[in-house]
Amino acid sequence: MFDAISLWRWLLLAFFFAALGALWWWSKAGELKELMSGKRKEPRLKVVERRYLSPKASVFLVEVDGQSYLLAQSGTSAAWQPLPQPPHAAPGLSGGAS
Repeated sequence: MFDAISLWRWLLLAFFFAALGALWWWSKAGELKELMSGKRKEPRLKVVERRYLSPKASVFLVEVDGQSYLLAQSGTSAAWQPLPQPPHAAPGLSGGAS
């Protein structure tokens, strides 16, 4: 038969794991709600374009947090260069005369 202290230990252990599971579910509930609503955050890293120059060399145009970079990769080395941001046109100006 179970001892009263042993039973309390099992109940305390079960409560601990139930609380741990509830905390995990609560932390994931926001992500699940975001996934179900279809509103996802934009990824921080996005490969915009990739061009192969040879079987072992390629260049990539990537964006990281809105900043564009040009990456060059060959068989044993890689290099990157930040690209300047394009100037933004003023809102309401179309560039043509009306």
